[in-house]
Amino acid sequence: MFSHLGAELEITTDCNLRCRHCYDETHPVRHMPIETANQIIGILSDNGVCEISLIGGEPFRYPWIMELLETCQNRDMAINLVSNATLITDEIITKLATTKRLVMVISLDGTQEIHDYIRGKGVFQKADATIRKLIATNIACEVIFTINSINASVYREFIEYSEELGIPCNFSIFKPFRENHQDLTLDPDKFFEILIDLMNMRIKKKYKIGLASAAIVAELLGFPPRNECRATKSGLVINIDGRMVTCPSLETAGFYQPGQLPVFDENFARTWQEHEVFENFRNSNLRECQARAFLFSGDVNGYDPYGLTAFIKYWENRKAVTQET
Repeated sequence: MFSHLGAELEITTDCNLRCRHCYDETHPVRHMPIETANQIIGILSDNGVCEISLIGGEPFRYPWIMELLETCQNRDMAINLVSNATLITDEIITKLATTKRLVMVISLDGTQEIHDYIRGKGVFQKADATIRKLIATNIACEVIFTINSINASVYREFIEYSEELGIPCNFSIFKPFRENHQDLTLDPDKFFEILIDLMNMRIKKKYKIGLASAAIVAELLGFPPRNECRATKSGLVINIDGRMVTCPSLETAGFYQPGQLPVFDENFARTWQEHEVFENFRNSNLRECQARAFLFSGDVNGYDPYGLTAFIKYWENRKAVTQET
């Protein structure tokens, strides 16, 4: 049984926004058939998986989203629904309020001016209004902030915003998938500075801050070593084609050949444990991000400029400078 396993299900590639930092330039209109999605959820549930994240694209472009939520609820699964929050009407909120074990994960990338620059004019106001309505209806909410060179200057303001709302703020680092993404790429040392500051705020101010850099956080806190990546260990992603994915970012970066990823079926548990693609991924360097290493060096075992090795070098240099002064 796989009660420790969290699954992500890509139900649509369609999206109503064209964000500057998105990996997809076109967002073709593709939806996973509802019969397929229901079947996948049933198989996962039958094998003890009790948490699922529904991802896109934008899930509220999925024609059968409410039906799928009902399927998850009938299976008593905890649901994370990742959305840009611009298509959620009052009628939808009323329906969401009856869904048990639901967490809305809203993508916000800065204060109003910055967020609208990244995602489009008026998007922040729509998302903010929706978040406040969700909270007022007692629907659990979190926000996720992808740090890039544009919004790095406002992360503190954004934390204050999320604290004012009383909801957790989760941070991740932007990955450049396209050639025109280079101007969004944040200097690694700046990222490490932000990461340390976020850690201090979480510890000293008790702010509800989530950090994706598990290996670095463990290093800072003096905890036993942790892997940066939980993919293939406690996480499973199923893409729009019904294939099992080790790491969505590696798939997006073109690391896998067509047909190389295994198809999800009733034997997924054995496939997840024994398939060559998953074994190779686990045997590579989980202490760093393999996708970032591949994007920046062309090698999944190469140098991750935002990873633990780079951070340790940065940290040692910082301590040396402090001692000198």
